[in-house]
Amino acid sequence: PFPYSIIDQDVLGEVQWHTFTFSDTYQTTRDQYLSLIQPSGDVNQLAMFVAQNPYCVDALLQLTMAFYHTGDMEKGNELLRRAVYVYECACLSSFLPTTS
Repeated sequence: PFPYSIIDQDVLGEVQWHTFTFSDTYQTTRDQYLSLIQPSGDVNQLAMFVAQNPYCVDALLQLTMAFYHTGDMEKGNELLRRAVYVYECACLSSFLPTTS
């Protein structure tokens, strides 16, 4: 599971477990990516999908790898930072390693 909401936080002894779940909107977007874009292998289609869905982490990471393979490290790093930003926004402050 990924971004947008944390549904459960269990404390077992010294270990805290955090669980993420998809919002309905994000799940629909991810399903579109997994069923239409990813199987096609078309980078142009992937780029258009990311332009329309700029925070779909699966698509961002796939396009990041495409940029890395073509040697465009700057654009790849920009998309990778965006994917990390999505994860950071979905986390509780107690989960982020920079704040605990």
